[in-house]
Amino acid sequence: MYLARFQGLPRYEPEGKRPPSPDSSGCAYSESGDETGPFAVLTFTDLSVASEMQALLAASCKYSELAPGVTKVETLARERGWQAWTATKEAGVHEAQVCTGSHIYNASLSNIPGTVPEDALETILAVIR
Repeated sequence: MYLARFQGLPRYEPEGKRPPSPDSSGCAYSESGDETGPFAVLTFTDLSVASEMQALLAASCKYSELAPGVTKVETLARERGWQAWTATKEAGVHEAQVCTGSHIYNASLSNIPGTVPEDALETILAVIR
């Protein structure tokens, strides 16, 4: 997986299993679950399952204005018709979101030396490809 290029990110399974969800899933990599250290999270949601939450998520894919610091990824929109953005929310926290129409993917990379917002996007694209 794309995250393998970053050292010190073993897969972390939180104690106490979450109940399975038919419409979303995710995984986290960190040093013993410590969110103040290097941390990576990848989640996806199936937008074809009808629910209020999926409707809100789908609506977030159709934004017309972006918040400051958020960059729309034009190549994915042009080449595949997807909506995507990258951002740095705070020092050392890079995020990306990709909406394919049927699914929404989110990635967050925190406190991983040498990463940039595009690394969060590449994490998502590695899963989709």
